[in-house]
Amino acid sequence: MSVFAFTGLSKAMETALLQAPAVADVVMRGRYRALAQAESTGVVIRWDRSTADQPLMAQAPMSWATQMALDLYVRADASQAPEDALEPLLQAVWNRLQVLDLSSLAVTNLNASSELAMALVDHDPNLACVTLFLTVEHDTQATTLNVRS
Repeated sequence: MSVFAFTGLSKAMETALLQAPAVADVVMRGRYRALAQAESTGVVIRWDRSTADQPLMAQAPMSWATQMALDLYVRADASQAPEDALEPLLQAVWNRLQVLDLSSLAVTNLNASSELAMALVDHDPNLACVTLFLTVEHDTQATTLNVRS
């Protein structure tokens, strides 16, 4: 069965983060800024951008560098600063990614980028968000965007 390479990456990350015990109350793919008032932690997995290293006309398998963005949300209680509340979630996600097996998706490398962005969410002073950017190097078939087998 063919797997679309880019959604395959986000699905694999979602599965890993949801494995018991899940790293957060909510783990989802492809949505922006989603954390309901009743939820205290959440992770949103997004396929941010992707670049190929060879011309499309070459009719050869393509090698890609795909940037994935993981938005981590934490709602702090009154006793702590929102950014302090982010630390356990960021560590849990980082630990889970360390053992993530992406070999079935023709991944050749997984790198954390040098960028980690933190922001408070305007409408809720107790909600903080940090975005972890990961660069995934992977291959697709010559004539499709499916995983190279």
